[in-house]
Amino acid sequence: MARTATVERNTLETRIRVSVNLDGTGKSQFDTGVPFLEHMMDQIARHGLIDLDIFCKGDLHIDDHHTVEDIGITLGQAFAEAIGDKKGIVRYGHSYVPLDEALSRVVIDFSGRPGLSFNCDFTRASIGKLDTQLFWEFFQGFVNHAVCTLITSRVLTPTTRLRRFSRRLVGRCGWRLKWILVWRALCHPLKALCNILL
Repeated sequence: MARTATVERNTLETRIRVSVNLDGTGKSQFDTGVPFLEHMMDQIARHGLIDLDIFCKGDLHIDDHHTVEDIGITLGQAFAEAIGDKKGIVRYGHSYVPLDEALSRVVIDFSGRPGLSFNCDFTRASIGKLDTQLFWEFFQGFVNHAVCTLITSRVLTPTTRLRRFSRRLVGRCGWRLKWILVWRALCHPLKALCNILL
């Protein structure tokens, strides 16, 4: 069974279409008008081996808020639809990723209960033109509509590393969730090695 979904969401502020293939190869295509958000989602696709195609026409003449939040909502809806009844997935996953002197962790659980603990304190108000507070809005929209729990924590200082971690870790957690349950018993002895290699 293909784990794919296409979701459209239209409001007064945004028109969005999201297509996701959870069994993809990491291909992505974006047209959102928010370059750094596109860069972040490309990292989620690439590191999670998830194909993403996202189009959004939003009220960017006002600000990025509705666009970023509504993309998170629609992406969450697409994930929930693609996962379906959750048969054949490992419900939860985690990833630790080092980068130079920094270490970050993300834990995700498709529990059917939304929750977000986003422990990333930014040292500046924006990255490029994107307000850093909108990262929380994006992930809050995602978890509410994917109906999952997402917990992030980190030990780092540079903001550039913080943004890299957030997207790479979410991608890695998504990749781990793609394992078929039949393989779980075979993978347990290799789990420690996989965590080191990934």
